[in-house]
Amino acid sequence: MHRAAGTGNSCFAEHGGRSPDLIISLDFKRADSMRNLTVNRRQVLLAATLASVAAAQPARLWAAAPKAGQQALAYYVTPVGDYQVTALLDRTMAMPSDQLLAGASPEQIRAWLAARARSVPTPTSLNSFLINTGSELLLVDSGGGELMGAGGASLQPTLQRAGYQNAQIDKVLLTHLHVDHIGGISQDGKARFENAELWVPQVELDYWLSDAERDKVPEAQRDAFERARTAIAPYQEAKRLRAFQWGDEVAPGVRAVDLSGHTPGHTGFDVQRNGERLLIWGDVVHVQDVQFDHPDITIAFDIDQAAAKSRRLATFKDAASGGYRVAGMHMAFPGIGHVRAKGQDAYEWLPESFSAQIN
Repeated sequence: MHRAAGTGNSCFAEHGGRSPDLIISLDFKRADSMRNLTVNRRQVLLAATLASVAAAQPARLWAAAPKAGQQALAYYVTPVGDYQVTALLDRTMAMPSDQLLAGASPEQIRAWLAARARSVPTPTSLNSFLINTGSELLLVDSGGGELMGAGGASLQPTLQRAGYQNAQIDKVLLTHLHVDHIGGISQDGKARFENAELWVPQVELDYWLSDAERDKVPEAQRDAFERARTAIAPYQEAKRLRAFQWGDEVAPGVRAVDLSGHTPGHTGFDVQRNGERLLIWGDVVHVQDVQFDHPDITIAFDIDQAAAKSRRLATFKDAASGGYRVAGMHMAFPGIGHVRAKGQDAYEWLPESFSAQIN
């Protein structure tokens, strides 16, 4: 009895003299508290793990991305036999087509554009073309440069993106001397293509360098003569200005052709190589969504409206019957494709499909 009592007294003493029932109750509470502590630890560990995973993820998964500020620099390469021709986009322009086109009312022009899901002002490309013969680099037209506002020009960085430098250009061939084709040949009185010869149609030179011709036009239009003279001056001074005639071969397989009308010396460059052909036709077309269906529609920039209209019709007819490709400075980039006849004096533009491979 004494030992039993002693055992009990010892148990009471261990738990501060509490009764067994109270001891059992306290033990259950202690166990429950430990279980809660275990759960809380698990929750903390889980939260910490999720936080570390979140921190490791790029913020853009949860944040809005900034919008693009500009399009990519645009060039497109196509073979013509063993030559390569690279289309280079200088800029796009918003053209008030209903005010500039002649031969139909502004309302009719807008209706024709609307039928092709176009509107006014009409986006218009300004393209140049680089011919790589394997031994020479020929740049056909130079875009508008700073003469049309430096903010829109991209020919220089696009040329570099395509893998070429200004110093590599051997010849700059000009279709005509309007500002959107010559603005990139020089800057601040210096030739931009420092090693190149500048090739200009003789008829075109005769017109723009003539004081008599300048004095015939309204005062507001005479600035075009001064800009043309200023642009070509560095090449004249360096004795690198070359005049050519229609029919001349400016490089093997590249012949100058008469496309006059838009300007007196407006010229195309007919590239023929290994049975393939591409006619770079300059400004035969300004608003493709109107002028293929209605080739008789001219534009205010045409110096000889009647000649420009007849030249366009003849060029369309030849390209459609010949089945060769054409390239235009104001065709939607890259501006290369075919012409197909449809009906009487109406035509259709078949743009070349973009290919990621140079075939």
